[in-house]
Amino acid sequence: QEVQVRKGAGVFTKVLVVDDDRDDFELIKAQLVEGRATTDREMFLVEHSNSVKQAACMDEIEVHDVYIVDYYLSKGSRSETGLDYIRRLFRLRKHPTVILVSGQDEFVLDAEIMRWMTRNQLAFVHKKDLTSERLHAMIDDMLGQCYRVLLVDDDPDDLELIAQFLNLDQRHRFETIRAASVTEAADYLEDRSAFDAVLLDYRLGADRGTSLAEQLLAQGHRVPILLLTGDEEVKMDEQAVRLLGRRQMGFLSKGNLGTQALIDGLRHIGAMTRG
Repeated sequence: QEVQVRKGAGVFTKVLVVDDDRDDFELIKAQLVEGRATTDREMFLVEHSNSVKQAACMDEIEVHDVYIVDYYLSKGSRSETGLDYIRRLFRLRKHPTVILVSGQDEFVLDAEIMRWMTRNQLAFVHKKDLTSERLHAMIDDMLGQCYRVLLVDDDPDDLELIAQFLNLDQRHRFETIRAASVTEAADYLEDRSAFDAVLLDYRLGADRGTSLAEQLLAQGHRVPILLLTGDEEVKMDEQAVRLLGRRQMGFLSKGNLGTQALIDGLRHIGAMTRG
């Protein structure tokens, strides 16, 4: 078992490479650790297994973020292939991120494997096409980009609760910035590319969140906005109805707040294009 850590800002991405060829493992490790990172996840902890049996034992000790698995594993049982291990992963893990590699030009992928590939849970790359940039791009795409979300609410408890719900999601990463007023939010949004979405409280003291939304749309701002309210019943004025008719606008009651409800709301307004 080998461990190498790339120094830098960000979080650890734990990678298990299952390959019985030591030279291939060293190459993959170098591409992950020493190559130029094109992903925000700049710190990698890379471990090695040369067989399905050894990898299964390692899984019992620790869960990895990414699994890079060789199609052919010639040592041990002749019938042992990387596909056996991948099937095991998908039985045991809810959303494993797996990259299948092969140095052979001909191999067979069954319907089950192909189905996982269409769900962006499994990717394939030929070993001769492996580069640092390609590997990092695949990992970044499969793990999901980091979404930057502006939370606008004058209730600090609600701000904290919403941030916690987003951080509980296991398929996506979120960076949340908080604003307590329309004025503060407008200052943040002067940079039109700063945020992937805005979660905006309908009532902000004497102001209404819809006034900020109207202002942004009038300026040609294209950031998706999800309106939130704690009221059980909301009387929608003409402005609110018109805004909610826009494709980049959505509405969610705080009474239904939860991780999945927020993810669904963000997808509905087009804020999340992957995952």
